[in-house]
Amino acid sequence: NFSSPKNGGISVGKGTRRLGAELEIHYDNPLGKQGQRDSSGVRIHLTPDLRKDEVGILWSGTIVNVGLLPPKTDAIYSSSICQLSINETAAPGGVQVFGYMPHIHLTGRRIWTDRLVVKSQGGPSSGSFVTDLSDLEKVDELSRDDAYDFNLQRFSRMAPTPLRDGDFLATTCIFNTMDRVEITSGGLGSYDEMCIGFYYYYPAQAFEDMLFCSGPRYFGTSLPRNITSFTEIAEADDAGTAVPKWRQAYLSGELQCDSTGLNSVDIMYKSLSPEFRNEIEKTCGKASKTALNFGGDVQAALWKCSKDCARLLYNHLGCALLEDAVQDDGTAFSLYASPLEGLVEEKCHE
Repeated sequence: NFSSPKNGGISVGKGTRRLGAELEIHYDNPLGKQGQRDSSGVRIHLTPDLRKDEVGILWSGTIVNVGLLPPKTDAIYSSSICQLSINETAAPGGVQVFGYMPHIHLTGRRIWTDRLVVKSQGGPSSGSFVTDLSDLEKVDELSRDDAYDFNLQRFSRMAPTPLRDGDFLATTCIFNTMDRVEITSGGLGSYDEMCIGFYYYYPAQAFEDMLFCSGPRYFGTSLPRNITSFTEIAEADDAGTAVPKWRQAYLSGELQCDSTGLNSVDIMYKSLSPEFRNEIEKTCGKASKTALNFGGDVQAALWKCSKDCARLLYNHLGCALLEDAVQDDGTAFSLYASPLEGLVEEKCHE
């Protein structure tokens, strides 16, 4: 059961963005049994006496960009990190997290979220811009589940825990694919993988009602059991701890974005950005279009990124990430920027 604190609730009805609700129930019947009936349901409690604080949901982690998980491997890690932007005028002292629900799929074994700040700052990291993740230090853990079970997904209450403007969140998942014979990719299906922590907080006035927090990813195998923090993972990973220079340039404002109005979802789907896709094909070649569609064919795998192509892709990607941040509903899209970012970083890094 989900229950909000006495000072908070989720507003519904006229004057809100929630004018209706849809109940979606998933049934798993691997044995194909016949004649099964279900009498379960949901009871929602409403009150006309509005409470002080609006409850929001923060997603930390990644939906589809967990990486390609190799089969027959007992400890694969996937970590992502991002920085929060909290309006502390609307929420003096930050927001309070009061509940969480971890979400991985069938190969998930462990999941936790670290809260980090800039070293030696002695307070909120608001406005701080770091060029290297080694400048961060772990303050505490927002949540941890070292015995995750896909068949036992549940909401858990926690003592109110503050998040401040400028705090960094890093969510890590550990996967075990010993029973798989093929590569497992990120995706929406139960046999694909995800890595998400859902966090319930108030007041939502300080964020969008629903905020997504996803950033650069670290990925690898054979994570030692004694490594329990994101900073240790970043230091052990071959990718290093330096923030990519292109991302630094956009975030610092050094590289100005000539906005095309495209967000990262637009860029992913040709139907939403036909002119951009045609420009990619003209500048980067046909194989790049296949690669951007996450195709696995040989042509896409062998695609090489030219200097003009890199300039085009990085500029559009950087603009799209910034566009996500300024749009009213853009926070819902920033999670999907990661797969595209990973591809461009891999193919065009040099």
